[in-house]
Amino acid sequence: MQHTGKTYFPNLDASRFFAFLPVFFTHVFFTKDPEISNTAVYRFIENHMRVGILGLDYFFVLSSFLITWVILEEYSNTGKFNFKNYFIRRSLRIWPLYFLIVAATYTAGYFFTFSQLPPIVVYLLFVSNFYIIKQGDSFLFLLVILWSVSVEEQFYLLWAVLLKFFKKYLVPVSLAMIAISVLFRWQVIESQNVLYFHTLSTLANFAIGALCAHVGRSKNAIFQFLKSIPKAQVASIYFLLFLNVIFYKDIYDKPVMQILERLIFSLFFAFIIFDQCFSDASLFKLGRWKFTNYFGNASFGLYCFHGIVISIFTKLADTYAWKFSLWQVSILNPLILLLLTLLISFLSYELLEKHIIKLKAKFYSLNPS
Repeated sequence: MQHTGKTYFPNLDASRFFAFLPVFFTHVFFTKDPEISNTAVYRFIENHMRVGILGLDYFFVLSSFLITWVILEEYSNTGKFNFKNYFIRRSLRIWPLYFLIVAATYTAGYFFTFSQLPPIVVYLLFVSNFYIIKQGDSFLFLLVILWSVSVEEQFYLLWAVLLKFFKKYLVPVSLAMIAISVLFRWQVIESQNVLYFHTLSTLANFAIGALCAHVGRSKNAIFQFLKSIPKAQVASIYFLLFLNVIFYKDIYDKPVMQILERLIFSLFFAFIIFDQCFSDASLFKLGRWKFTNYFGNASFGLYCFHGIVISIFTKLADTYAWKFSLWQVSILNPLILLLLTLLISFLSYELLEKHIIKLKAKFYSLNPS
């Protein structure tokens, strides 16, 4: 179907919300109380919720799929790719909220005592992931999580250049990106910070998303095969993903699996995207729920504001020496933080983001000129 002059995939909105949730739950279980942190319940949560950070890998794959699809669609309809419009669209979606948060944080730094903040230029130039690699992440959490925005902005620039001048080589370029990513991860396997935060380490995610868009648009033999996979096999793939998540610590504790981790999960995530967009035998379609569709559209706000909510909550807890029981740490606090994040994201989306996003429709070059 069509939406604002481009192909719209209704089920992918909700998928953003479901990808945000595991990232959120990775961050909201925390305590400084040794009596709580040493309990079996808390150790179980801590050991199993960390896998939720894979939600960011899904966002990388999804982002690449969508921007590649739009660029290929623009080529198909107009015979060219408008570089300027591409950057305006990306800027309208990310920059207003991103720079508002950065500006507000560094302004607040003049009035409140924060841990040492990175130089603001790190955020103005979208290189916070490289700063974290060199200096660590022992600063304000709401800024730390913006490293993924830096990675995406770096990829947007790289990918725009590649598709502007090497569009016909999309497949070999994507395969080369996968090879570079795997080889890079092999070289830096001893450095967890580099392995996780470096842009080259994430290239396989973006490449797989791009290849998914290529397959979806080309309607080639791979597309026809994937589109017609029987429901039982679709269920098997989802179940295999489920097993990889449940037994994540056991499967991915060896160096070789850590090297291949992002590639493996990117393939799973690309399958989810394909299944939600094109499959004849999907087990379910995520776009049926208005709530998840809405907050999927507001997912960038959810991501940014959950960092703010957590940062303020932990600051207040430390300042006033709040004491929490195990059930508060494991159930009540995460629920409160989630509700606050949803509320603030709703207000931000309705009062600010939605109105700016509408401007993007003016910068789609999808009709022959």
